[in-house]
Amino acid sequence: MLYIMILAMRPKQNAKDITPENMASLMDKLEAVRERRRLARRTRYRRSKIDRYRAELVALRRMGASYKDLSLYIWHEHRRRADPTTIRRYLVKLPEISAQEVNSAGIPNAC
Repeated sequence: MLYIMILAMRPKQNAKDITPENMASLMDKLEAVRERRRLARRTRYRRSKIDRYRAELVALRRMGASYKDLSLYIWHEHRRRADPTTIRRYLVKLPEISAQEVNSAGIPNAC
């Protein structure tokens, strides 16, 4: 209740109260807020646990292995757990394998 009374006693700032000096200060604050948002938005790259098996995964996928096959391969050969969806997301981002190959189990389209 006391908080509401304090807010009611505080003078309100109107648009006409903003002077050129205040405007410069507000612009600086706005720029600082935008910079913080830009930094929060940037992508942070964390090394994937399957990065070290990249060549093997690409080769096996091009031979027609499914994502589940790749997941089991990583587990049996390297004792690393990786969900098939994780492997699919990882392979889609690689430049050496096209999205076409990722989606069609390594069988390129006839076009």
